[in-house]
Amino acid sequence: MSVFKFFTAAWVSIFVYSLLSAFLGTSSFSSYEMIFAERERLIKNMEDLKAINQELEGSFAALQYDSDTIAVYARDLGYGTPNERFIRITGFPAAVKKRVTAGQQILPNDPQSVPNKTIHIIAFFAGFFTLMMQLILGLRKKKAEGIG
Repeated sequence: MSVFKFFTAAWVSIFVYSLLSAFLGTSSFSSYEMIFAERERLIKNMEDLKAINQELEGSFAALQYDSDTIAVYARDLGYGTPNERFIRITGFPAAVKKRVTAGQQILPNDPQSVPNKTIHIIAFFAGFFTLMMQLILGLRKKKAEGIG
């Protein structure tokens, strides 16, 4: 039995492991792309939150120092001055109260990849299959030489 067959099987295992790790593993190119896309999504969310924060800070400052703004917000909430009368018209877009949101919490997603244990198993079986095929082909060759 030639040592070459074992070296070939080992190199096939290493080659399969390297390819799968590079393209499907936890530190692969596809994982990097997923992490980069996730980073971009989180950066956009941060920019949205900063814009909402600036809007809310402006509203907060106006409510602290501007009595007219306080009166407008009070009317939106249904309050008024003692001598005021209200006529409410429902069903029109102007009658719908504006709700301000403080933003949305976005949790980071983990990149999807093939676990290293699975890659190890696949690489082992690729090498094992290569070795078995070489042994079977070697036996066939010996049989053919013995008969002929």
